[in-house]
Amino acid sequence: MTHGYKLFLILAITLAGNIACSVFADSFPLPTKAPVLSDPELSQLRKGHVLAQDVPYLQGTDDLKAVQIKIMIDRPVEQVWQALQDQEALFRGEKHLKQVKLIKKTGSTAQLVEYSLQISRFLPLFVYTAQVDYLAGRKSTQFSRLSGSFKSFYGLCHLTPVDSGNKTVMTYTLSVDPGFFIPNFLVRQSLKGEIPQILTFVKSRVYSQFPAIVSRQNTSK
Repeated sequence: MTHGYKLFLILAITLAGNIACSVFADSFPLPTKAPVLSDPELSQLRKGHVLAQDVPYLQGTDDLKAVQIKIMIDRPVEQVWQALQDQEALFRGEKHLKQVKLIKKTGSTAQLVEYSLQISRFLPLFVYTAQVDYLAGRKSTQFSRLSGSFKSFYGLCHLTPVDSGNKTVMTYTLSVDPGFFIPNFLVRQSLKGEIPQILTFVKSRVYSQFPAIVSRQNTSK
């Protein structure tokens, strides 16, 4: 992967990882239905694999695709959902994000958040503002850029309870238009290589916030 693609990718993923939204449901371009999890997918997710694939961006469009990543988190949906709502804590320790600052709450389910990103010491600090919208009834979030370096990006994050509600599958869907010429398939290929690392970091933050409960029977052995 070239340095140019790597730079674009880190920027796109970091913004997308903020799990933010600024569009109305009736104009949101990505399919908003909860994802269907197949038995083979669940089998792979239970083994710790992170799954990545291309999905349709708009119905009837074959040339433009989005990227969808699935990861299993060994915690109930409510705990994962709670972790996602604290943007400042969620990305604390992520090496590229120097600051995540909650500017204000714009409603009972929305937040305005500022993100500061440092790719390397040879590049300037990038600052972005996003609106975060949490859809509690569906345990999902929708997001799009408010300002920043890209022409547009849209995304979804769905939380699905599995294994009797003891675990959660996070399905993350993202479409990015960088605003300059780059083939869509190259953008998707880059995202599929890097987003799993960001979601793995989010998974570790959930585990840190909600440590696993060890039974007394196990501790007595």
